[in-house]
Amino acid sequence: MTGTKASVSPFGGIRRHSAEAEDVPDSLQYFENLYRELATWIAAHFLNIVISVVVAALIVAVLLGIKAVLLRVVTKLGDRLSWPGVFATVIRRTRLWFMVVVAARMVQGYASPPQAVAQTIAFVFVIATALQVAIWVRTFIIGVIEHRAMGAHRPDSDMASALGIVRLLISVAVFAVAAIVVLDNLGVNGTGLIAGLGL
Repeated sequence: MTGTKASVSPFGGIRRHSAEAEDVPDSLQYFENLYRELATWIAAHFLNIVISVVVAALIVAVLLGIKAVLLRVVTKLGDRLSWPGVFATVIRRTRLWFMVVVAARMVQGYASPPQAVAQTIAFVFVIATALQVAIWVRTFIIGVIEHRAMGAHRPDSDMASALGIVRLLISVAVFAVAAIVVLDNLGVNGTGLIAGLGL
């Protein structure tokens, strides 16, 4: 049976509220504390934060430069269906958001972030890495299959349809593994999930 409590309002009179309301976590209080923690951190480490942002931007610029140089070198070695072309496609699939997250992870120690911010950066890094590796693996496997299937044969409609199905299956498998890795970092038992699905 749901109970109620009565309390005296500061403006006079009696205010009633349910017992369940007291059991619900105070989300507003949590975010207020987080806001104050972030404000204190920014005020105390403002210069370090600015330097960290600048260094992170430089790291991203360097990574973009390395990507451009590798693409230029590898592209000159062969066309899209050659082995250099396969590696060029993999390099081209390196995403900017992954570089940004890597840079943030590299400089976070210098900025001395609070625990909540550090944990958030670490978690986002795991997600970004899992997704980026999945993109690399998918691109490489599909590139290898296309190299084997279309390199020595003239493509036709049947082969194109088969390759489309293969791409779909590879995408599902690779990103499913990436999702399991992310769930495992969230505390979900990925092995138990797979066993429960009968896979």
